[in-house]
Amino acid sequence: MLYSDVISSMSWFFLKLFAYIFLIFLYCEYLIYYFVLLRCSWPQLSKLEQDFTIPPLLPHAQHKPLRILLIADTHLLGNREGHWFDKLRREWQMYRSYQSSLFIFEPNLVFFLGDLTDEGKWCTDQEWDIYVQRFKTLFSTSSDATKIHVLAGNHDIGFHYSVTDNKLHRFEKSFPESQPYVTMVTYDHLHFILVNSMAFEGDQCRMCARAEKELEEIEKVLDCLKYKQCSEQYKHLDDIRYTKPVLLSHFPLYRLTNENCTDLLTDNQKLKSNYDVLSQDATERLLSKLKPRLAFTAHTHFYCYQEHIQTQTKEFTVPSYSWRNRNDPSFMMLSITANNYAIQQCFLPTEMTVFYSYGIGILFSSFMSSILISPFENVSHTNTSSSCYEEENVEDLSSSDLLSKIHQACITLQTLPIKDNRIQLRQKLVEWNRKQIEWANKIVEEKTKECDKLFKEFDLKRQQCLNLVLVKLKDEDLQFYELEACLIKLNDTLEELKTSKLELELNENNSPQFVFQREDVNISRPPTISSSVIKRSDVKTCLNINNIESMLNVFASSRFEMFNASCCALDVSSEYILVGDGHLLKLFNVYHQQIAQCEWAKEEYGQIQDIAYSKYLNEFLILSRRAIFKLKINNNSKITNETSDYNSSLSSSTKSCSFLQLSLTRLSEVKRLDSKHRLLCMAISSSDSLFINYEYGLYIDHWSIKSSPLKLLKRWKKFDLTTDLNNQIHHLHLFEKQNPQRMAINLHLHNDDKYIIDIINIQTMRRLQRIVDSQSDISLFFVGCFHFSHDDSENLLAIDYRNKPSSMYFVTFHDTSDSNEIELIQKVNVEQSLNVGEIRVMRIFNKNSLVIGKNVNGSILLDLYKN
Repeated sequence: MLYSDVISSMSWFFLKLFAYIFLIFLYCEYLIYYFVLLRCSWPQLSKLEQDFTIPPLLPHAQHKPLRILLIADTHLLGNREGHWFDKLRREWQMYRSYQSSLFIFEPNLVFFLGDLTDEGKWCTDQEWDIYVQRFKTLFSTSSDATKIHVLAGNHDIGFHYSVTDNKLHRFEKSFPESQPYVTMVTYDHLHFILVNSMAFEGDQCRMCARAEKELEEIEKVLDCLKYKQCSEQYKHLDDIRYTKPVLLSHFPLYRLTNENCTDLLTDNQKLKSNYDVLSQDATERLLSKLKPRLAFTAHTHFYCYQEHIQTQTKEFTVPSYSWRNRNDPSFMMLSITANNYAIQQCFLPTEMTVFYSYGIGILFSSFMSSILISPFENVSHTNTSSSCYEEENVEDLSSSDLLSKIHQACITLQTLPIKDNRIQLRQKLVEWNRKQIEWANKIVEEKTKECDKLFKEFDLKRQQCLNLVLVKLKDEDLQFYELEACLIKLNDTLEELKTSKLELELNENNSPQFVFQREDVNISRPPTISSSVIKRSDVKTCLNINNIESMLNVFASSRFEMFNASCCALDVSSEYILVGDGHLLKLFNVYHQQIAQCEWAKEEYGQIQDIAYSKYLNEFLILSRRAIFKLKINNNSKITNETSDYNSSLSSSTKSCSFLQLSLTRLSEVKRLDSKHRLLCMAISSSDSLFINYEYGLYIDHWSIKSSPLKLLKRWKKFDLTTDLNNQIHHLHLFEKQNPQRMAINLHLHNDDKYIIDIINIQTMRRLQRIVDSQSDISLFFVGCFHFSHDDSENLLAIDYRNKPSSMYFVTFHDTSDSNEIELIQKVNVEQSLNVGEIRVMRIFNKNSLVIGKNVNGSILLDLYKN
């Protein structure tokens, strides 16, 4: 081979080598961003996730969703921390990722969720200007169709204690489209609320005071858009539709730890308020005033999802966008309409992926260089023939070397470390499954022990009752009320066992046998005394609609006048009747005898508004205009039926509270809003739910009584239940056997001046049914709700006070009822001469007695009826 040919071949080799290196650099620093981002796409809206309570702005086929990118924690480096090459590398990564995303996805909006800079809180004004110029260069957009908004982060203006007016002013000047307090931006009738997390410290500083003022103003704007009752100040908003807003904040909303977050970089350490997350008070204030459907936050550098039950707000914490904070940066993509949305997390190339690409490219270049340079290693300049001969041998050697090099490359690729966390995830899944099984087994064990205890208690009570009957029969000195008391106790115990999924069966000899059934447990207990049998006919028939009507057509068996009461407030348990009588609380037993009374400090506690018995607490709750109390009755005291002992104990009013050791405790968590708005009424379930009505429905609070102190689960305003704010909500009642759980509300319609009864879903507060009467115009005021043991229905008793004489109606509800309106099914015919006065409250007591509170010529009477 001639020397000129060698020079030419070498030049061609270096040209190819340079081309390989250029292609590697082009791929690793430019093309890789497109290849990785092309794996992402805009999330598609699902009709199954659509909120059908909100009408769409336009028909679905004509209305395109708004497409939004959400980016967090870019942390552009300054002059104090980080190497110049580190700064160059990170900023090029974010620049290429962002510009590639704009080219591929063409978003309508881009939100930066704070911490744009890493040293903004320390830098001078001149350094800040350089920072801003770099940010706008890196994250620029060439299209007017894409709008950018930014939030202030703690690295931009500092934490609350280090924020100055100058830092706020220069941030506001640099980003005039995004105010550093609280601002609302609207695009295509969709509302986005940007908040400054550092302005919600709650110490009434100038920044916090201005943020609170702007928050109140935005709340008024949203109410104006929602109810279309705008003052002249907001007339320019007539053409804008209301949609549930989206909240954007740098700090995450309040949570105790990150244990529910799925990001592998999270830890379970306790989070600090106003440092790691917003405070609980600030979070509740933002959610209650804005009621956002979505919230996007940042600050932690990792992904997290949590749902806030009070307002059903879904919060997404967006991970960092910079390689400096994590190896796998990402951003969020949001497709949103007025009544629907879809969210997807899109990952950028990992830093290790780029390094691996460079490594593979360099290996490939070395292989190619060895192939290309090998023909020139043994070139001879003596003669052409020998050179050709040697060249042929070299070519043979080079092909074998090529196979060897390829084999070595395969081995090298196989040994490259690849991150695989499938085993770790599988171990976590197995551990979670084990814990769930342990928890389930523990619950089964506890329930089994509880049922065993109930069996023992029932056997003991049953033994005592039957022994008493046998002894009295032998002595021929059996009194009727004693036998009746035993049967009542026996019936109460049976009901308790039924609620614990215990069933009473009769064998061939009509002797009772108790069976507890569950899928994996079947326990049977025989009776302890087989010779003595209580027949079903010996137990009085439980009440139903027909015999209630019969009872109301006779005179009451007992009547008590409440001399001090101004309203009817009473409720019953399985053993007692508790009545509020002005300055006294009076307790009655199953024989309709007053057995105790306790003083009520009306001047201190306020007038009694409502009384309800909680099966969960096994205590009475008493609601006054100012607060709520619980009354505990010490059942260790034995109650006798000897009227002489009763009269002697009641003769001294100063000792009346000690007869049954009554204890009254105030629940400080519940209180009225201010001196003008009182607590009106309440409803309580057999589980742990308590609903309280403020001032005719101004607010309705849902409390959980499971924990101490009580926990507020949710608060509804009046406009959540009725569009006319002049309507008044008077009474509440929870249905126990309806699914989903429902509540009856007694609503006074202002325009029609009448009472109606609406049935609502307590989860959404949406009206499900309305009670109507197609035959006449009546005004229904409900006074009680009854569940009869012969079926699973629940019955409301309502009274029409508009038409004279007043009439009573029963309305029956079934779980399968799905109609929007319910007809009154049965009118209760009562002789008016026997039912003098207006019935305000009615309860079934001990399954065969009626307790009625009524107003007769301004006096409050307590009538007791027995079946």
